[in-house]
Amino acid sequence: MYEVELANETVVCANTFSETTTADEMSEQRHGQPAANHRRQRSRLQLSKRLLFSLIPILLLLTIGELTVRVAGLDAPQLMTNPMAEEMAGLFVRDPDLFWSLKPELDIEFKGAKVQTNSLGLRSPKMHPKRPNEIRILSLGESSTFGYGVSNDQTYTSLLPKLLQDHAPTRVITAFNAGVPAWSSFQSLKFLELRGAALKPDLVIFYHELNDYIPTSLRDSSNTEIGVMKTDPELYASRQHSLLRQLVNVSALMRMLESRVAYWRIKAFSAGAGAS
Repeated sequence: MYEVELANETVVCANTFSETTTADEMSEQRHGQPAANHRRQRSRLQLSKRLLFSLIPILLLLTIGELTVRVAGLDAPQLMTNPMAEEMAGLFVRDPDLFWSLKPELDIEFKGAKVQTNSLGLRSPKMHPKRPNEIRILSLGESSTFGYGVSNDQTYTSLLPKLLQDHAPTRVITAFNAGVPAWSSFQSLKFLELRGAALKPDLVIFYHELNDYIPTSLRDSSNTEIGVMKTDPELYASRQHSLLRQLVNVSALMRMLESRVAYWRIKAFSAGAGAS
């Protein structure tokens, strides 16, 4: 503050800016909001540059690790389950939803019996649209339903229409055999959900026994150490399309890490079981 005498009058004036006013504050007072926005944008840009430069060493290390694992083959599984006889004979195909299923359009000999499948991989007649007077039966199960060691016309599913026809002479009875060796109840229910319901069955027969107590790893030759300790629902969930699954599919480094963690879990489980 300062005073000025003008014509016997004292006028008190105030400094326009304090002594501590900065150049940026003076600019902001003169130009208003645009100056403040410019300062914030410059601060964000500097932060982005620092983050980018801090990520470069991490990305470089990951790239070196990925190349090393690929060249050395370190992502190869350490454990593999043995194939089943049906798989070695060519009955099975890999199935993303059901782990494995019968190969469509089969016509081969297996265990001394003729095995034939239709376009859906079922030991049943060729598919056709459902008729108005048709009764459809869908049989779900494992080796017993599949008909291990017998031909198509000797499975219990194929005998059902003949046994029931006398009780419904005016109806057409069709039975579909969806039994697959080594399947669990989880796989049969998943088949019913994803494909079986589309067949429009009027009756579903469901038969399972021992396989529900056998780990998937003993029934599925595609299993490595990753799937050994998983139940069927856990294995199914782990194979669905997620960000982690996509990373494992494309990255050898991720495959190696997942395999090593699973292998260590198996070793720890075996050690604990042996100690008890």
